[in-house]
Amino acid sequence: MGIMRIRIWAILLCLLLTQALSAQEYAVSVTRNTNLRASYSLQARIVDKAPAGTTLQVVDAFNRWLKVNHGEKSLWMADWVPMTRVTDAPNIDNCCFVDRQCSADSEWMDGYWAFQRDECPAPASAQPETPAQSSSASPPVSAPISIPANADNCCQIGNECATNGDWINGYLAFQINQCKHQGLLIEGTREFLALMEAALDMLKQQSPKWYAYMDDGLSRVIEVPGYDKVYVRGGIAYFGSDTSVARAANPTTHAALLVHEACHPLRKYAGQKSGGLEGESACTEIEIHVLDLLGGAPERRAFLQYVLHNIHNPAFQWWHS
Repeated sequence: MGIMRIRIWAILLCLLLTQALSAQEYAVSVTRNTNLRASYSLQARIVDKAPAGTTLQVVDAFNRWLKVNHGEKSLWMADWVPMTRVTDAPNIDNCCFVDRQCSADSEWMDGYWAFQRDECPAPASAQPETPAQSSSASPPVSAPISIPANADNCCQIGNECATNGDWINGYLAFQINQCKHQGLLIEGTREFLALMEAALDMLKQQSPKWYAYMDDGLSRVIEVPGYDKVYVRGGIAYFGSDTSVARAANPTTHAALLVHEACHPLRKYAGQKSGGLEGESACTEIEIHVLDLLGGAPERRAFLQYVLHNIHNPAFQWWHS
């Protein structure tokens, strides 16, 4: 009898320790702009948005959602958004933290590139200065041909830049073809970046609801040279440069297609069929709806209606290829 009691108390103690450990608070740093909601659901109201780089204290969790402190509010964020767990170790990526004193923006930029080349012990070579600093961003482009010939900064092709730091980040991102639109990371050629920026600006201005939906589902958009498909994996949308959509270069078409691709991971997170006949049908209907809202690309809309009408025919089930 005494042994049985000892075992029961041991089990209870393990349960208590497990609960205490699971309730332990920790901090995360989000790596893209992240929606913070009133509750643990994609249907819950968006109360605030944590900019990329924000550190949030995690105080609770439920299913695939984290409860975090942001300012004086306790809000919920999805646990699938890109983030890193904050540790005591500093995240050093600049020689200005290692071997030199940096005060000017150009010195911080030189320090960043020197660190990437493993040249911190020696002074870095001069790097191009950023464009003249401005208190406001350049106007977003409306089409790929609107990019200035001498553009060298994501701030010049649609990114919202207000501070010196924004312009520096815009310059660095442009050099590696990684311009951002809010929380979405876009990778590809200069023409692809501009086309996506135009598409996202159109979606944000004309349908904020579907823009937020897309922002919840996607973290990155990547152009794939020489490929003729568009697909999504883990919140990353891959756009083949040889698709008919890419050749048309229509921002309206791309805006609706981004929402379509976001539909797949969001259905998965909601416990619904994300692919196959059911998933593709639902996401294609959403794409048609967004095209109607944006009022453009009639040929694309007619094509999608034709595909949807014949979608039970294996010849139209493109996801098997």
